[in-house]
Amino acid sequence: MTNDAGKGLMITGKPTFCTSALNNAMEDFDDGEKKDQQHINDITPRDFVEWCIDYKQMGVGDDNSWGARPLDKYTLYPGAYKYEFVIMPVRTIP
Repeated sequence: MTNDAGKGLMITGKPTFCTSALNNAMEDFDDGEKKDQQHINDITPRDFVEWCIDYKQMGVGDDNSWGARPLDKYTLYPGAYKYEFVIMPVRTIP
């Protein structure tokens, strides 16, 4: 991930992991107790990047719209999970 000047950060990890970067805080989308979740087009971008680095994400969909659990192959079960990652500075030529 780099800025307009080509300066930034790179993450590598074992095993392969999930990542997302947004110009918003997660609380902008889900404020907790109130539960007025928002969509990306309903929110004004902020002047920072929130970068989430996750081992994996459990499936968010199901086979119907009535609350069925994700399929087994998309489910993360309770247990000990381990992953490693390294954050390195990078510079690219813009």
